[in-house]
Amino acid sequence: MSRISAYAALLAGCLAACSQPIDPPTAEPVAILSAYADKVPGKWLLLVDAAAANAAPEASGTRCSEFDSPLDLSRTFTGTAEATFRTVADDIHISDHPPSRAELASGGYTGVVALRVTRLHTSVKTDGLIEAHASADAEIDASIVVTKGGDRMVESTQSGKGEAERDAKLDCSGAATAVSAASGAAMQDMTRKLAEQFANSHAVRYSVPGLAPQ
Repeated sequence: MSRISAYAALLAGCLAACSQPIDPPTAEPVAILSAYADKVPGKWLLLVDAAAANAAPEASGTRCSEFDSPLDLSRTFTGTAEATFRTVADDIHISDHPPSRAELASGGYTGVVALRVTRLHTSVKTDGLIEAHASADAEIDASIVVTKGGDRMVESTQSGKGEAERDAKLDCSGAATAVSAASGAAMQDMTRKLAEQFANSHAVRYSVPGLAPQ
């Protein structure tokens, strides 16, 4: 084997084995569409279960088939949800545990907003060897349950999708960035839908606890 062929084979092997950590996207509020000019009245407790927002991407293509660790969106989703729901409710407080009736009463809470991530799936495909291009897709599912006075006012499951493309780069850092960007877009899409379910609910805004929503 010639030196050039040997070097090319070694380079190809190194490139295929490149691995990179996937940094989660930044948590920031998501703009929503609301049928109401004012925020949802009352003091609300926000519960976020994002344990399922953790998954290794499915990789295919000529390069970047390995990543140092799974993508973990748990903290980012919690931060994004809190920031977004603060923009649609008069008063939001986040809790790390389901409250008892006594806690709700003593805290003067109007109700509880419970968000739960049920699935995260990401994939990335890399085309080319040296000047490689990475295409990433992400999909995330989550549910929202809003209770007020012990009654369920909203119960819904929503999905968010995202796509991103980047130059994969020699060290595959671009492929990792594409996965992060796609997952961030999917998370924002899903968070927007969840927040709109809450903000646009007539029952959440106007129903009297203990009575059936009109």
